[in-house]
Amino acid sequence: MFKPSAIFPGKRLDTKLVAKKFVIDEVSLLKLRDKLTNCNNSGVLSFKPSRVEMITAILWKALLHASQAISGKWKPSLMSFPLNLRGKLKYPEAYNPFGNFIIEIPITFEPKVTDMALQDFIILIREKVQKIINYCDVASADDVVDMVANLYNESYGGREWGANDDFEEFTCSSLCRFHRQEADFGWGNPSLMYFGSRHNQVFWLYSTQCGTSIAVHMDLKENYMDFIERDQDFLAFTKI
Repeated sequence: MFKPSAIFPGKRLDTKLVAKKFVIDEVSLLKLRDKLTNCNNSGVLSFKPSRVEMITAILWKALLHASQAISGKWKPSLMSFPLNLRGKLKYPEAYNPFGNFIIEIPITFEPKVTDMALQDFIILIREKVQKIINYCDVASADDVVDMVANLYNESYGGREWGANDDFEEFTCSSLCRFHRQEADFGWGNPSLMYFGSRHNQVFWLYSTQCGTSIAVHMDLKENYMDFIERDQDFLAFTKI
């Protein structure tokens, strides 16, 4: 048997990670969506972004500002964005399989190629994810496997990103509408959510207990968290 860790070694951070939770203000998020899509007010997006897309873009931009403030330069960045494949493949048997059925889509930001406006991050996320969804809709099972391998080889396993330590790597994951807090195994609904061991800078999006807002659990390096907690552009979308 092969050890996956030997074939696909992950990057483990030696730096201490700090965990914090923020609750996103739904009203501010809806105002942002209206501003970005309002045709009568020079809206800059031709599509209606999802809450997950907007929050991911807000956080990614804030983290890159933190990186620039800490390192003194704009670094390229790779964001691992999860995609649930259920319902996105043309095979009925793949609609509700057992266990995890997701892939991580590597989305790359290059300072000299991508602008820093919030809508540019939203477009970057939407276009990359939609491209994968469109491909999965018509691809054979073997083609999907090849696609996943190519995504890895072009990013984590490639020379430009995988062999380069001078870039910022972040991971996001969304558990919104998964109803995790409604799970009951005989002891009632859970009162605490645990997100597992932390080896890299990651943020989790999930529905609040009342189900009307989105909370963000972030595991970041201490100096990055210090910056995020003072970033007014990010705090404008959070509840106090």
